[in-house]
Amino acid sequence: MSVVAVRVYKDKIIIGADSFVGFSRDTQLKDKDVKLFKQNGMIIGGVGYARDVSLLKLFSRDRKPARSDEDSIIDFITEFIEWAKKRIKDYELETEFTIIYNNKAWFLSPGLYLKRIKDYRAMGAGQDIAQAILFLGKGVKDAIDIACELSIYCEKPINMITVNKSSLPKPNNGEIVNKP
Repeated sequence: MSVVAVRVYKDKIIIGADSFVGFSRDTQLKDKDVKLFKQNGMIIGGVGYARDVSLLKLFSRDRKPARSDEDSIIDFITEFIEWAKKRIKDYELETEFTIIYNNKAWFLSPGLYLKRIKDYRAMGAGQDIAQAILFLGKGVKDAIDIACELSIYCEKPINMITVNKSSLPKPNNGEIVNKP
């Protein structure tokens, strides 16, 4: 359960996540650091199974995609799945991820559907609520705040990370060259 939301601007990317962690016996706890982490030049947010997020965090300590393009991200994830299958018999990826790498944001489904996020995206139990708020032009914090208010599977506190795209080359007029 949960919600992760991201908005891509021309000068920055903002990603956030709620803190809901559910257990099989209808209990929960709140952990603002469980769904979103920054590591090895990447920011990764996941909704689904804590196992998948924990394993990807372990895998990505010393590995990252060769580039921030579709083929490289898929290669990275398929290498992760092969690595995970060596540790857990019958492992299957069951979590949706947002991966931010080299100033680009990507959405990845468990079926290995990969899509570059050029504007905004939300995922998880609060996806429909957060996606509607983002569609209306509001920010990531507003989207997650409202998802936490309206979904029984989303909880505060919220964890937010902002990536400034200041490393991108700028032409003389100050506009970003590589717009999303």
